Amino acid sequence: MLVVRNLNAYYGEVHVIKNLSLHVGKGEIVAILGANGAGKSTLMNTIAGYIIPRSGEILVDGANIAGLSPGEIISMGISLVPEGKALFYGLTVRENLALGLAHMGLRLTARVRSMIDEAIDVFPSLGSKRDIIAGNLSGGEQQMLSIARALVSRPRILLLDELSMGLAPNTTALIFSRIQEVNKSFDTSILVVEQNARLALDISSRGYIMETGKVIFKGKSTDLRNNPEVLRSYLGGAGGRDDLR
Repeated sequence: MLVVRNLNAYYGEVHVIKNLSLHVGKGEIVAILGANGAGKSTLMNTIAGYIIPRSGEILVDGANIAGLSPGEIISMGISLVPEGKALFYGLTVRENLALGLAHMGLRLTARVRSMIDEAIDVFPSLGSKRDIIAGNLSGGEQQMLSIARALVSRPRILLLDELSMGLAPNTTALIFSRIQEVNKSFDTSILVVEQNARLALDISSRGYIMETGKVIFKGKSTDLRNNPEVLRSYLGGAGGRDDLR
């Protein structure tokens, strides 16, 4: 469904993504792990259209979307939940969700209201807060809103960048359980970048580990969990880190 092939992306003249390839099948959850500076967020922003790659392909059902605008990519069924939420904190929950449909225009038609309600249903705690200013929500609720805003366009492919950052463990567990429900209920393909390596591998079927813009390990999540080098470097074994900071 999503195929990234020989991708190269830059920040200015800094070569960040280096001849990288990966794929996400229909209905799959695939994890991307790696330390800070590995290029994970750059990869997600390039797929979402915020960075134009220098070369390579980003294929969705065989169509190359590399170089399209973010609005065009959303229209093709790909939505990004960016690192740091990127909400409009002075707007209400409902207004933030409506902006997730800006590519369709900004009128609150009956169809748009229905799409907003469906997205809110994923996180019921937002239901009574439609008219609350986003800046007055808790950190966990803000993250839920960021995800709901991406879901409001009913994407076929959901890109999730560091959902657990700054959240309490119980809130993180709740959010990831909802993500799994979205994957199962709507057959949504999900590519997730996550600092909590154990959690990412628990919910995914396959994973890629990045270092300096390249994939250095890939495989089934169960195999990555049992790989001695991955265990030592990323999962807390033999003095390694417990997660990816």
